[in-house]
Amino acid sequence: MFNVNPREALVYEYAGEDGVRHDLVDLDPTPAPGYKHARLAVDAMLTPAYLAEVCLRATRASHEEYDFFITEYQVDVDPRRPSRTTTRHCGTHGLSAQ
Repeated sequence: MFNVNPREALVYEYAGEDGVRHDLVDLDPTPAPGYKHARLAVDAMLTPAYLAEVCLRATRASHEEYDFFITEYQVDVDPRRPSRTTTRHCGTHGLSAQ
């Protein structure tokens, strides 16, 4: 099943009103002791609406708006520098592209 190594890695972060980036797993209430980052990445990859669900739960819990940052790293090119960052706004109207 895992006979091919991935060529890209995605890092999920969010920023609140203060603008400081935090790990997106902090907003996800799903329990996953010891493997939170991997679970979030797999859920986001396999379920297209997963990030929208995280957004919905986070805005309901805090009534705050967030920016989600999805940073892509190409492992074969340069694993230390991001190749692309996508920003999505999480607000009262759901998750939207910026």
